[in-house]
Amino acid sequence: MFWLTSLLLLSCIGKQIAATDEGEKDVLDILGAEEAVAGEVTEEGGVYVLNPLNFDTFIESHDTVMVEFYAPWCGHCKQLAPEYEAAAGDLKAADVAGVLAKVDADATENLEIGSE
Repeated sequence: MFWLTSLLLLSCIGKQIAATDEGEKDVLDILGAEEAVAGEVTEEGGVYVLNPLNFDTFIESHDTVMVEFYAPWCGHCKQLAPEYEAAAGDLKAADVAGVLAKVDADATENLEIGSE
């Protein structure tokens, strides 16, 4: 709830700032909020979604992490997705310290993670 309230507040402030600026600017660019949101770890089907802004911090803050580097167009990756999500749920249900995460290896912004 706090996150949603913060996002709404940022949106309102950004619209006020955008209204005073000449030209059209993206609200998120004005506030730099896009980078802040991208640094937050989200979950999809119980699997944590990582990117360059949250990768290192997330890995360091967990004892055991298995990261899938996938491509959205890959048939094998698509077949693995429901099994990977089920495994993430099983790990949580069993109260195992390890977590499952994923990185979209096809996204340009994530290429630096794969090169480390």
